[in-house]
Order: sequence, then C-alpha cells, then structure tokens
Amino acid sequence: MANQAIQTLFDWDSIRQAFPDASVAAIDDYYAKTILIRQIINESGPKNGSGSPEGVVTSSISKLYVDTDIPTQYFNPVVGVKTGWVAL
Repeated sequence: MANQAIQTLFDWDSIRQAFPDASVAAIDDYYAKTILIRQIINESGPKNGSGSPEGVVTSSISKLYVDTDIPTQYFNPVVGVKTGWVAL
C-alpha cells in the first residue's frame, strides 16, 4: 500500500471517469468544491517573489510575503490590500 499512487481528481472529465454512476449535479458539486479547496490552499501559504510587495502584491489570508532576493519576510495585517506591508 505504501507505493500506491494517489489519484487527484481536479478536472470534470477525470471526476466523471472515477464516478461513472454519479449524477451530473453531483459531479458539478464535487468539481466546484475542488476549485474552492485549491483556492484556499493557494491562499493559506505565504506568497513570494522578487522585491518588495508594497503596492504590488495583494495580501492573502496568510498575510505573509517572502522577498526571495534578500530574503526578507513581510507581514500585512489587512487581507486583500496591496499597501501596508511591514518587513519583519
């Protein structure tokens, strides 16, 4: 069991193939939830990039950004804004 591959179902067709007896409504619901889960995962970790995030990067729910050039970590207490980043 340890070497068994885990199948990831992210697109509608692969979900339909994995669950051939499921209704279209059930597959649509599952697919919508996978999109939401991927968005949450992408937003939960710190963002990173080259240079200061001030005025450029919108803060996510992690409220963290890492400048990979220096490296320096920044914090923004307000989610969804591009200003207010503070170097830690």
